Amino acid sequence: IYRKHSKLWKKPKNPYERKRLINEIIKINNNGLKNKKELWKFYRFLAKIKKLAGFVARNSERKRHLELQRFSSLWFCFKYGLMRESNRYSYDVLKITIDKLLSRRLQSFISSIRLARTIHEARILIFHRHIEIRGQVCNKSSFLVRRDNEKYIYVSFKSTLYKKAIRTKLKKLQRTVKKKEEGA
Repeated sequence: IYRKHSKLWKKPKNPYERKRLINEIIKINNNGLKNKKELWKFYRFLAKIKKLAGFVARNSERKRHLELQRFSSLWFCFKYGLMRESNRYSYDVLKITIDKLLSRRLQSFISSIRLARTIHEARILIFHRHIEIRGQVCNKSSFLVRRDNEKYIYVSFKSTLYKKAIRTKLKKLQRTVKKKEEGA
């Protein structure tokens, strides 16, 4: 059985536009992306969300069956932390930026909660299977983190990093206990 898969990314029409090139390089460096294709995937993903929201916003007065599509697009954006709960209109979905979407990636999230020192180290930790989300190992750096999973991202118990972290914490505790005993 053959399936027709749609393309996940779309390259820009003008490949040598100076402003766009500089902007892309900055975004790639700030978010630890591997190449421009990864960035273009997120641009395409954001364009699909905005296209649906724009269609629903333009036609919401005329067609009542679009209410379900409006709700689903709003719920998606709320579930992934792209919007606040107070935003209830399709126009608010159109205000989502690429930076907001890139900040919800697992790699960006790990570096923001300081499980890794840099965003590049976060990518390595993910690919080496050191990170768990709700007990499941995730090795995709572009995984979008849901709002309800934010609390459950941690270093895997099976990971060598976890064992190292425990050893270093024990050594620190032993040092502090020795200092207190010597001082007392």
